[in-house]
Amino acid sequence: MDNRQLFERHRKRLEKEAWLKSVLLSLVIGFAAMLATAVLTWVFEKNGLWFSLSALVVVTGGLTPLFYFKRFRPDDRQIARRIDRLGLEERVITMTELADSKEYIAVRQRADAQEKMKALEIKQISLHVSAALIALVCVFGTLGLSLTTVSTLSYYGLLPTIGQIIDTTLPPEPIVEFEVNYYVEDGQGGIIEGEEFQIVAQGETGSLVYAAADEGWAFAGWSDGYAEPYRQEEDVQGNMEIFALFEQMSGAGDGDGEPTDQPPDQPGEQQGDNGDGDDSNPVEQGGGKYEPANQIIDEATYYRDVFGQYYDLIVEYLSSGEELPEDLRIIIEAYFNILK
Repeated sequence: MDNRQLFERHRKRLEKEAWLKSVLLSLVIGFAAMLATAVLTWVFEKNGLWFSLSALVVVTGGLTPLFYFKRFRPDDRQIARRIDRLGLEERVITMTELADSKEYIAVRQRADAQEKMKALEIKQISLHVSAALIALVCVFGTLGLSLTTVSTLSYYGLLPTIGQIIDTTLPPEPIVEFEVNYYVEDGQGGIIEGEEFQIVAQGETGSLVYAAADEGWAFAGWSDGYAEPYRQEEDVQGNMEIFALFEQMSGAGDGDGEPTDQPPDQPGEQQGDNGDGDDSNPVEQGGGKYEPANQIIDEATYYRDVFGQYYDLIVEYLSSGEELPEDLRIIIEAYFNILK
């Protein structure tokens, strides 16, 4: 049996050791890639099972042959050193170095080394694998598989996402709130229907309010220039104080003559009617009586009754928190404009 045949007996065992080291080192990196993929899929709330397993297989499969051929594959000198460690006192490494020598001493040395190698059992060469390498495989394998499991269960809603964990761990940001208050200018002329004093979070929308005029008064607008009687503040960014402005309506009883005893909201008789049914003898009266103009609709409906119906409808919407329908808003707005 020549030197090459003797070497081949031990080479296969040492090559198995080299492949084992290559696989273990590749697994360390593969499990690390699996761990990183699981963390990313957990953060972005994706199904990390197949991504993580793919990362493990691709990285491990690609690096194993690379490590074997570039790092752990044994050559003749490495095999000779491992054999000499079994007590051959560098006979094999010397034989390898003098393999091409024809000198007598070299020939005798090779013959002696061959006899010693024949007596060796292949199993006497143990497989040497670093304990640290095995520990790294266990650590990264445990972490990678655990995070992959967590990411997958989180995706299916069985565990909280990392965003939910952060939200429950960190203290919530304080809510910034502002006061939105509505007043009646000088406290007369009308009232504010709805929540007059509101606490609104920053950027949120307040409640709907309505400026209702008292009898004999008319709504004239808001202190900030807004002209509609109803309003709702949007995107509140600071404290607000808003005043509803009302103006007193001029009536027939405010003229040069004496005011009549009739209430201003009740339709009176036509001016010049002396009350006895004689239309041919008009009686001059300096102050005159209150005209029914603008108080009677289609000569049958008293407008104050219609006003009350619309007013009650608006109050009902405000109290229930519902938004006023657009078609109803247009009708009421047009009616109020007529009354003005």
